[in-house]
Amino acid sequence: MKGSGFYVKQRSLEKPGRIGAMVNLDCIGASSTAVWAQHADPKLLTVLYEVAREEGIVVRNVDLVRMYDDAVQFRKRGIPTVSIHSLTGTTVHVLHSR
Repeated sequence: MKGSGFYVKQRSLEKPGRIGAMVNLDCIGASSTAVWAQHADPKLLTVLYEVAREEGIVVRNVDLVRMYDDAVQFRKRGIPTVSIHSLTGTTVHVLHSR
């Protein structure tokens, strides 16, 4: 999260308003595709669901309670985000682990 915070701050100083959206891919491959729907921008979430439907991919809604993702730094600055991951209740421990 430190790196994404630094990036957003530096980018905003260089070219304010130039970041249109942030798609965060985190812990891909732990199981099937999931999305952190609670924090997702509604438009980006709709696009994700539409693309997944067209490709025949199931996207699970898995909202991680009391957890944060790299996209939080972008959301704090009003930038639309969607976080795609593959975590489950049994694999959530890998988030932010070595």
